[in-house]
Amino acid sequence: MDTGLNKTVPRGYKLTFLAILLFISWQCSTVSGFKWRTDLTYVYLKNDIAENITLHAHCKSADDDLGPKIISYGQNIEWWFIINFFETTLFWCNLWYLADSEGGVVSGSGDIFRVKQLKGCDDSHCYRAARKDGVHAYTFGPQQEDYILFGWMS
Repeated sequence: MDTGLNKTVPRGYKLTFLAILLFISWQCSTVSGFKWRTDLTYVYLKNDIAENITLHAHCKSADDDLGPKIISYGQNIEWWFIINFFETTLFWCNLWYLADSEGGVVSGSGDIFRVKQLKGCDDSHCYRAARKDGVHAYTFGPQQEDYILFGWMS
């Protein structure tokens, strides 16, 4: 008597099931559930150097070039993105400003956002400020953080 219970499942289905099972187990995290990120991350870059100082910024990632931007004192630029599947998202900025009326240029460049270093981010909002001593990352939360990402070169 054949009950159909002993029939074999085709190999393709077994491999597909195994691949799905491996993917789900790889994506699961014991801390936060699924690792796959679908929410937007926001970066805000503020000119906090001094009045009458205009900040020039050119930020980009491996996939996105935000183009040159001009940021007046007290103003900011912002952009948003989804962190990539491999969690290697990185944005880098080249920044400069004229320090005086004679054209002395102050510049600096470095990582403005790196997914493996989320200091200066409140949830998915990352705050950056260009100041006299360099570019800072900071938070507004109850345990306010403020640290320098990179300094200026004269």
